[in-house]
Parts: sequence; structure tokens; C-alpha cells
Amino acid sequence: MEIKKVSLPEEKRKTKIADESQLGFGKIFTDRMLMVEWKSGKGCRCPD
Repeated sequence: MEIKKVSLPEEKRKTKIADESQLGFGKIFTDRMLMVEWKSGKGCRCPD
């Protein structure tokens, strides 16, 4: 399995939120997800 990081061009990026209390954890959701298997003693495995 090959994992590649692809960055969004600078002109298409949104500005970073200066006040981290405004991030909206648990309130804002996305259709993007990374699943990584983790086992005690072995740690992280290949992502799906």
C-alpha cells in the first residue's frame, strides 16, 4: 500500500481559525475519514 500526502494549493486553502475555542468539535462533521487499526503492543497499522 502506498500512502501519499497531497496538499491543497495555497490559493484554495481556508484561513486558519485564530481562536481555537471556535473550532466546533462535535458540531461540525465532514465526509472525510481515515481509519487506522490500533492494537495494544503493536500500535498503528496500515490505514484503510
